Amino acid sequence: MYKSSQAIALTVVIGISLIVGNKPGIAQVHGGGHSSHSPTATPESIKSDSVTESHVNDGLTKLHQKDYKGAVERFGKAIAIQPNHHLAYTYRADVQLLLKNYQEAVDDYTKAIKLNPAHSHVRNGRGVAYAALGDYKQAIEDHTQAISIYPEEGASYRHRGAAYYQIGENEKAMEDLDSAIGRNEKDAQAYTIRGEVHAKLKNTPSAIADYQQAAKLFLAQSNQPGYIKATNLAKSQQQLNTPASK
Repeated sequence: MYKSSQAIALTVVIGISLIVGNKPGIAQVHGGGHSSHSPTATPESIKSDSVTESHVNDGLTKLHQKDYKGAVERFGKAIAIQPNHHLAYTYRADVQLLLKNYQEAVDDYTKAIKLNPAHSHVRNGRGVAYAALGDYKQAIEDHTQAISIYPEEGASYRHRGAAYYQIGENEKAMEDLDSAIGRNEKDAQAYTIRGEVHAKLKNTPSAIADYQQAAKLFLAQSNQPGYIKATNLAKSQQQLNTPASK
């Protein structure tokens, strides 16, 4: 299970990196909603909004620059000014995941969920953090909530499938990973994790096929760590599938 956990942990980190690395600016996320003010807004509140958004956008810039500690600091400044800014909590939680500060990520995602419960990304993020802490039951619950919010998103099924695999629920894991791939045939991470499940079930040819497909997709996505990992996993299974020489 140790090697399998390492492989799944790698795909989780890759997935979160893709989520936050391609996250649009705050105005795009909410259609510029934070830039508008109510007719009763005071000059002080308008200034507060402006300063808060400046901190958030600075945090996003640092995030894209991979200055994760700087991003956490900027999002924290935004929260200090506006404690109900759910996006600042969400972004800071995303960065805490990248820094492997899993409990801090859970705390920030929890605050974001209280402020905006109908957001599948936040549920998935907290689920990933719970899984990293070994709380797979809570992770499954969060990913299930994410699926109920946005059933078309394949990543939710992938995350839940990974959590099911970790607790030995291989049939449920396989079902979820099939659903993830059915919704996104280019999900290299889902192929990698499904390969883990096949390997656990001694379905060696299927494991090899999934790892090879994952490697192909990772290569097309210029994801070198994912490509190397999937390639090595495929080779490992191929060695198991080779009859011992007499």
